[in-house]
Amino acid sequence: MRVLYIGGTGEISSACVAEAAKVGHQVTVFNRGRTSPHLPAGVEQIVGERIDYFASTSLAARNFDVVCQFLAFNAADAAKDIATFKGRCGQFVFVSSASVYSKPIVQLPINENTPIGNQFSRYSEGKLECEAQYLEAHNADHLPVTIIRPSHTYRHRLPSTIVSGDHLAWRLQNGKPVAVHGDGQSVWTLTHAEDFARAFISVCGQDKAYGQTVNITSDMGHTWNHILATVAEAIGVVPEIRPILSSRLEAAIPELQSTLSGDKANSLIFDMTKLKTLVPRWQCEVSLDRGISAAWAVVAKRLQDGFQPDRELDTKIDELIHQAEREAQT
Repeated sequence: MRVLYIGGTGEISSACVAEAAKVGHQVTVFNRGRTSPHLPAGVEQIVGERIDYFASTSLAARNFDVVCQFLAFNAADAAKDIATFKGRCGQFVFVSSASVYSKPIVQLPINENTPIGNQFSRYSEGKLECEAQYLEAHNADHLPVTIIRPSHTYRHRLPSTIVSGDHLAWRLQNGKPVAVHGDGQSVWTLTHAEDFARAFISVCGQDKAYGQTVNITSDMGHTWNHILATVAEAIGVVPEIRPILSSRLEAAIPELQSTLSGDKANSLIFDMTKLKTLVPRWQCEVSLDRGISAAWAVVAKRLQDGFQPDRELDTKIDELIHQAEREAQT
């Protein structure tokens, strides 16, 4: 198939581009060219701005079997896509987010009929705006649309909650305790980007997926305590994990509300029935240990190249941990 990726260099999309090239698709990526792409051999890159697709004559005269949109975040983005690709692609695949499901989660496992509307996250609200616009265009026969909802998908970044994965690794390497929200026992779903990509590529081009919303995640969950311990094991250290109430973390660092109450403080396990109806043989193949070890190999290079954490945030984390430790002793 002739496949266009809008994006193509991110944590998820780069794995999808690699898988598409591997199975023999004719792949083009369209992006700003600001990230070193490391594109597979034979993949075409068109550099341009999404605000004016047709400024690129290389793109303006082309039709595609599938267009994969990884970089739409609001209604205006969706409107631009609909105007641009109406009548010019066989399938338009929008990568949304499983963060759109309403929080707190009231029933597990999550499927595509779980209530949506995440009031804690503007990012999630924007993704839902996009979904609504694309599906309206689909129902009006303007664009054959498929909505994909990934959850936490990783490849070259370590999973973390309160700080970035690089910052988490830096703290562990420097013998500092790491904070976990709540008691660390909430269950979280992690999906390796290579597993996501195999499912994603299999959905592309399927007419049975037109007009459908499909979750693509692992169907296995892990507690955050186990995830952090697995990261520490890959690094080769023994972690000191300190539990802190999510409400206290959010009060001290308000920007964490969308990350915690809006996402990672909830237990998330997914029902993959719909995906496996479309792709019966698919299953996750990258274990948590293997995926995190591979991610650490990449993160370690960034730390060696001089990574420095957000010192203000790091100090706040230290203060919260020390406060929790003092209270535990009284």
